[in-house]
Amino acid sequence: MLRVPFARPRPAIFERIGEENQGLPVLIFADAAAAPADAGELKGTRFIGDAKRIAGLLADRYGIPSSH
Repeated sequence: MLRVPFARPRPAIFERIGEENQGLPVLIFADAAAAPADAGELKGTRFIGDAKRIAGLLADRYGIPSSH
């Protein structure tokens, strides 16, 4: 897990998924094949930048009830 400061610029993020995608929160998949079909993509790196979608994915993965 990588935590980055809130203030921009966020080079740790935009180096991976582009400057235009440095909004937080963002979930970047270590394994692009494990990313859902609706994930964004830049140079083979897949990511989700919607907080509700991230919460739903984490709830599904770890068996936590959610309201998604």
